[in-house]
Amino acid sequence: MVDKGIYTRLTISFAIALLATLTMIASLFLPQLKATDEWATSLDAGRDNKIYSTVNITYEDMKELSIVEFALVMGMASSYDTDMAIAGAGFLIMLIFISIFLLLNLLFSLIKKPIPLIIFNILAFGVFCLQKWIYGASGIMDFRYEWGIGYYTYIVGSVVLFASSIWMMINKAQLKNSKEAAMRNY
Repeated sequence: MVDKGIYTRLTISFAIALLATLTMIASLFLPQLKATDEWATSLDAGRDNKIYSTVNITYEDMKELSIVEFALVMGMASSYDTDMAIAGAGFLIMLIFISIFLLLNLLFSLIKKPIPLIIFNILAFGVFCLQKWIYGASGIMDFRYEWGIGYYTYIVGSVVLFASSIWMMINKAQLKNSKEAAMRNY
């Protein structure tokens, strides 16, 4: 007879993996960059003015930026500056890769496949870390911005997803072994 507790643990690990994936997706829209007090004061000077005429983002909005908003601002800046064009394209490509990996994580968490979950979580986190490194290397984090809630939410979600995927893998192996043992004893 198969232990019913294994089904419960498998369901819980699945639910946690799904919740962690959804949290990571939501973190893309939460403020990832938060203006330092000094930079926020500078941004207050232009408060209601748009950063670029083609983007509906004001200086006030620049105080807290999600990854999506930052990619949009960088993309619009690229039409004004050639160096920014490369950076804007890079940030957009990284956002696309993170989004694809997270959507794949969502799919694999729904169909309860822990190994692909682990693989795509590692890939998404790798691109996320590359983006973090570029923020630092480009000087964005020097005095203008510090990490916002979206940054920390993404990291926590990634760690929880990794742990729940391993737990799901263990539960699936236990379920398989339990079924095989039940068949032998039948």
